[in-house]
Amino acid sequence: VATPIYSGFSKNALMPNSSGEATKTTISLTGAIYDETALIKLIEGIEIWHTTKDAELQFVYAGHDMAEVETATAELSKRCKVDIKGYLPLEELREIQRNATANLYIKNDRTFHHKTIEMLSVGRPIICFPGETGEAIEIAHTTGVPLHSCSSPDEIATALEQSLNFTTIDVKKSTGILGLTWQAQAKKLEHVFQDVLDQTGEKSHV
Repeated sequence: VATPIYSGFSKNALMPNSSGEATKTTISLTGAIYDETALIKLIEGIEIWHTTKDAELQFVYAGHDMAEVETATAELSKRCKVDIKGYLPLEELREIQRNATANLYIKNDRTFHHKTIEMLSVGRPIICFPGETGEAIEIAHTTGVPLHSCSSPDEIATALEQSLNFTTIDVKKSTGILGLTWQAQAKKLEHVFQDVLDQTGEKSHV
């Protein structure tokens, strides 16, 4: 039976939002924009949702595809604050994500689950477009953090609405999230190596 070892995050990074809830209506989009068509549809979903809301909205992008996001959010920027930040130090990025209503990303079939796992570690809802893999959805399920795997702008709008009143997961008490730290994944890897040694009749000297 295969034992997956994930690229997780440092346990020291687990610092939940002290209020337990998103402090303002902020939507965070993080990472590379692999598909500009997908980006346009993602923004369309935000616009559909925002037309039903009176609350002030802030859209924040952190990543290197600043020009693409600026173009795609031209209309949205007429109705809300759009803050295109580019690359950020990890702690600054995590602070934004901890206080966001939802954290969004564009799915790329050529990547592993590192972006999903990093976002899970802040305890806020995640919205992915296009839809995620079953494995990523199962990883999220173990943490209690909602991962909305969306296939249309309308589904994105629905996911944003569902994220509004979500209480932030206490990441330091979530066994699912703690199981994704580097420390926990290293223990899994150690056990895999020990199993191999046991099967070959060797003893671990660790």
